[in-house]
Amino acid sequence: MKFSESILKWKYQMMKNESVQIEVINQHGSSPVYLYSHSDALSMVSTIYNILSQKKRWDDADYLARMIFCAMIPENKWFEEKGYAIGTTLYDELALFISLNVPKQTIKIQITSDLYNYQEMSFEDFVNKFYNSASL
Repeated sequence: MKFSESILKWKYQMMKNESVQIEVINQHGSSPVYLYSHSDALSMVSTIYNILSQKKRWDDADYLARMIFCAMIPENKWFEEKGYAIGTTLYDELALFISLNVPKQTIKIQITSDLYNYQEMSFEDFVNKFYNSASL
């Protein structure tokens, strides 16, 4: 199955689970940071695109993670205790997993119900080619 076909299947399955986790792998070799949303998987690729398209802090995982996390949370949810998290543990049973490898400057987008079907590319290709051609 092609990645684009998996996207359509995934969108249909999203009615049950819309959780997403973003892994940010840093340039220092320490454990990655995981950003989590319980209900924003459908919009998360767009959120990541909006941040990466600024072409800022691509070489600094700490600041890039902060920029993404700030963009993830709507202002009216800033003080709620549920829905968003920052952690050091990869969760299971996610709808979508996105990995940003800062040292390699790559992004991997994976529909977690299909572990062998994912798209991986450079930040540059994601910003300039993939996002605009994908049916997300």
